[in-house]
Amino acid sequence: MRRDIDTFLELCTALTVPKSSIASAARQIGVGTSSLHRWLRDSRMRPVDFSFNFKDEFRPLHEQVRRAQRMAHANFLAGDPAAPKPLRSRPVLPAPPKISPETESALVRDLRQRDESRKAGVVLPPIATPAPPTPQRHVSMDERAEGIGRGTVREGGMKVS
Repeated sequence: MRRDIDTFLELCTALTVPKSSIASAARQIGVGTSSLHRWLRDSRMRPVDFSFNFKDEFRPLHEQVRRAQRMAHANFLAGDPAAPKPLRSRPVLPAPPKISPETESALVRDLRQRDESRKAGVVLPPIATPAPPTPQRHVSMDERAEGIGRGTVREGGMKVS
């Protein structure tokens, strides 16, 4: 595709629509991504050769592309239903369950009591006790040959793993 103002206008218009990146906008109008990146580089070197009017402002291509991306982002922030949704890099956790004010005050009271007792040197029992470790036993090759394998229970109630 030729490097002309109409192509630049199509590119900037494609960037203002929802969920568009520079690469997807270039593909949409039929321009190779390497050509577009070369144009952006050349626009920074020779802004006069790549300047055009987009949305009533005369600027070089690289500034117009950045401006079009900001317009799309501004539409998203303004609550435009056609604006792109943000990508989530972290899992969205459900909101914690709502607890009553009485339960919350009891938890806060317990935490304060534990802090005060720790400062005084008194050790309170833990809130949750860890489970005792399960007994593990190694099964030799001879025992496996006899039919004692994984998931079987030997005398004494120990599970063989």
